[in-house]
Parts: sequence; C-alpha cells; structure tokens
Amino acid sequence: MPIKGLTQVRRLPRLGKIKMGVKVKSEKGVEHPQKTDYFVVPPEVAEIYGNKPKSLDILLPVEDEEKWAPQYYKLYSATQGLVCRGDGCAATRLIDTATGDRAHRATKEAVKKEVVCEGRKCPDYISKDGCKEVMSLQFILYKVPGMGIWQIDTSSVNSIININSCSEYIRAVFGKVSWIPLQLTIESKEVQNPESGKRQTVYVLNLRNQMTLLDMVETTRKFQAQLPANTRLLLPPADDATLDPGELAADGEEPEGPEMVETEEPTLEQTTEETESDRLFYKLESASTKSTESKIDTRWVVSTIHELRKKGCTTVTGNALADRFLTKYHVNGPLEGLSMKEVLVKLTPDQAADFCKWLNEQ
Repeated sequence: MPIKGLTQVRRLPRLGKIKMGVKVKSEKGVEHPQKTDYFVVPPEVAEIYGNKPKSLDILLPVEDEEKWAPQYYKLYSATQGLVCRGDGCAATRLIDTATGDRAHRATKEAVKKEVVCEGRKCPDYISKDGCKEVMSLQFILYKVPGMGIWQIDTSSVNSIININSCSEYIRAVFGKVSWIPLQLTIESKEVQNPESGKRQTVYVLNLRNQMTLLDMVETTRKFQAQLPANTRLLLPPADDATLDPGELAADGEEPEGPEMVETEEPTLEQTTEETESDRLFYKLESASTKSTESKIDTRWVVSTIHELRKKGCTTVTGNALADRFLTKYHVNGPLEGLSMKEVLVKLTPDQAADFCKWLNEQ
C-alpha cells in the first residue's frame, strides 16, 4: 500500500548553476565581476547550446513562485555567506552574539534573529556593495541530459519584473505556468542610471515562446503525460548559501518606464468602430479587474479582432462571432450584455485553443 503524502512525492535534485557574468582580473590582479550578453554555462549545457547561448529551452516544473522563483532582499558576506534575507517588511538576520551587530569577518559565534526589513532604505542597501534584490530562478533544461533543476540568480530589477510579468501573462492564457515549453533569453536593454542620469546597457532575462497557442497546449500535454498520475514534485530550496558577484547585474539599474505601468483597456464608449451588435462582446473591463480564469488573453483577442475589422473581415463582426460561439462551441446561456472576458471563460481549454487558431487564420 502507498504511504499517503509520501509515496507520490518526487524530489528533483539541483544539477548546477548558470550565470550572467564572469570574473575578470584587473591589471593589478584584483578580481571583479563583468556582465556578459550570453549565459555562462557548464560543459553539458554547452554541448547542446554552444559556449555562449542567449536562449535556453526550459520548463517550470511547479506552479508555486516561491519554489521556482523566490525573490528577496539578500545580503552576503565573503566569510559568513548569506547574513540577511528580507521581503521589505521582515528579515532573518545573522547576528554576532558578542556585539549584537550583523555578523562580519571577525564574528566567532552568531545566531539568526527576526528583524525589521527596511528594503531600499536599509543602510546595507544604500551602501551599494551590500544588500540587493535577488531572484533565484529554478527550471528544467529538458534538452540537456540529466533529470533535475538548474538555477540562475539575478539582482536585475528589470529581469525580476520581466519574469514576473511574463509568468502572469502565461498563467492568464493557460490558467497555469508549469510544464509549458518556454525560452529563457538574455537580452540587452538600455536603462537610465538614477545617479548619473546617463543611459547604460544592461542584460536582462525574459521568458519567450515562438509556438502557436494550439501547439503549446499539445506540447504541454505531452510533457505532463510523462509524469505518473497524482505525482507531486518537490524542488530543492534555492541555493542561496553563497552568491557569485559575477552572476549579478551592475549596480545602478532601475525599473524602466512602461514595464512598471498598468494601463486601463479602452471601453466600448471610447471607440467609434463597433456597431450595436458588437457591444455584447466589447464591453471591456479595466486591467485592475482582469481575471485569470480565462484561457485566452482578452486584450490579444480584442486587438486582433479590431485589426481584422479594419481590413474588412466579415467573419469577426459581432453577429458572426455570436453565431460561432453558440453553434461551434455550444456556449450556454444568453450572450447579450456579456463582456468578451465573460464569454471566453465559458470555453473549454480545447475550445479556447481552437478559437485562437481560427482567429490567427482569418
């Protein structure tokens, strides 16, 4: 008989780390980190992607972001390792028992204590060479031999925003983020240094995918079918005992412009191209009330249909769409007065994929 809560558990080991920088020596022989515009990978990954890849094929094996992308303020010491980790409110800090201060090079005995986390107002953050925002991204490289997890650490705030935003978008489309084939990319981006005001180039992470929605659905099913039923995967805790400075972005990077802004979607009353029959589909809600229940990105559907209408496509008029939902997908209940989002959530995942494929073919 299986042991409930134990027999179905599968733990994935950590296979290694991937970096976004290297250590170089100055003329005086002093080592310092240097950013790269490619992933610094171990030999087994280089055999598949080359020595300087800019894109890696990945899978996220679980849904919980705390497991695959934990992100905290972290402070490291060359002699003590991780000495403080916080979330902007509370932190766990390694305290020197003799002095009561933060553990340091001369510390002989230390204990962990819960303290207030001041985030960017903390003196250790302001000092620039101390505390940083750090995301530890854990994923499967399914084209690389071996079963386990790879990890990449970044203190780039734009990378953290990108990964969080991309995963939210994917979950809005699919209702999930795990076991969907994605590309983890490293891309250059110009940002403004808040101290000098000058533009500088940083290298940030992104989640990308070149597949159609229908292909992604089918491929995701194939990956999941390889797991025994009711299997629960456990990831190893993120390796944050030590952190190589070469893995992190340069100081001075700040979140850039539009990526930080959520704008409202236009309402029907703000447009002039829709007819009365279109209103049952285009009563849009603001971004602040967006639902994650839909298997389709409503904004993408709306913008695509608008473009098709501009080209004179008659298959995407309000009446034609209503007929398709009612006869092709057998959507129950009256559609009058419903928003596009409220109609789309009535579709099954298969119907959602079919609708997106059909819309792309128009």
